Amino acid sequence: MRRHSHSQLEWRIKAILKPNRLRPSMLGTVLVAMAISCAGVSVATAHPVQVVQSAHLSPTPFFDSGNHSAAVVSALGVLSRGMILNDERVVLLDRQTLLFINPRTDELWSSGGRGGGPGEFAGSGLELALFREHDALTVWDPNNNFRLTTFSHTGDVLGTRRLDVSSVEFDHIVSAFRLYGVFTDGSLAFVDGFPRYSDQPGAADRLPEYLAEVSEDGDKRTIVEFLGAESGDILFRQSTLVSVGNDRVAVADTESKEVMILDQSGELVSRIPMPGEGVTVSEDHLAARLGDARERARRSHERTVERFEAMGRSTEGFEFEERDYRHNEIAPAIDRMRFDGDGRLWMRHFVMPGTDTKTWTVWDGGANTFSVDMPASETLLDVMGSLVLLRTRSELGVDRAVIRELVFR
Repeated sequence: MRRHSHSQLEWRIKAILKPNRLRPSMLGTVLVAMAISCAGVSVATAHPVQVVQSAHLSPTPFFDSGNHSAAVVSALGVLSRGMILNDERVVLLDRQTLLFINPRTDELWSSGGRGGGPGEFAGSGLELALFREHDALTVWDPNNNFRLTTFSHTGDVLGTRRLDVSSVEFDHIVSAFRLYGVFTDGSLAFVDGFPRYSDQPGAADRLPEYLAEVSEDGDKRTIVEFLGAESGDILFRQSTLVSVGNDRVAVADTESKEVMILDQSGELVSRIPMPGEGVTVSEDHLAARLGDARERARRSHERTVERFEAMGRSTEGFEFEERDYRHNEIAPAIDRMRFDGDGRLWMRHFVMPGTDTKTWTVWDGGANTFSVDMPASETLLDVMGSLVLLRTRSELGVDRAVIRELVFR
């Protein structure tokens, strides 16, 4: 049986009093506040949006994988993930290989590889997930019978454990693959929800989902409920962003004006305002996003045909059909959210088509700390202290990892 804390009342009411998709109803917000007040729940007051200071990234990288003496680092294949473990250790995931690097001395240790043995992975790239756990790195490999492998900062295997999925009552078949975090007590945080059985007109466009804590024994407990992403072929879709880090949970419904910060039990710690506001979608924005969506759909279709042909299966009648896309007139305020290695919450303002910079607003302990712009060509992988790990990808698809320093004005 799922247990719910009183602080989750706000999210259950939001699921019932769902605001208009493009113009959130103030009535719903008022009723939520009244319901929480009547329930006797103490809710932290949101801080005003006031950027304390701005920062920029150092133009000269502190570390550049392209300059490393080892070819396995200087000529990365596909850099899927990366993490700063401390100021003397960064780990890069190239397909199924973990590269542990001292960015100050270029010392290198490696681990991983394809297989089912200790330290090996069945999954690859984005199928794997990296998590900080104490003074170690834990890698989630769901394709390897849902195995967690813990490595030292030099790539030694410290231990493994598996999640017995059959003992966990997930509501959705894919939820076992949606691991969002590892708490310090070893329990895991999954996003679960109910499958959609109808795409017919009148079906709910945002179904309820929830973040669940699963103990090492397989016991499952709901931390918080929220509304999932809009379903169907919708451009500039609304959704709920969830991030887990340092035993804190951040939940941001892009149709809301606030972001909720909870502890592991689901109790509300603070509420912070959603940074910025949604941008009106112009005809140019729509044309660019529509072109990208159609190209992705076509490439996906081509890859499916190639897989079928490689397996000797017939593709007769398997023709590509253009989708009927809908779009929101107002884009969400943010499109990414993550905790860094110090427990600061990073929220990325929605990146509109044609934008050459990405703006992140950073909060620490419920207080607005700073904002920083990054080139649109660089992807944020991780942050710790003043060090920012980024991936750059050339027009030829060549990946490099760079570490830049935050410089405060």
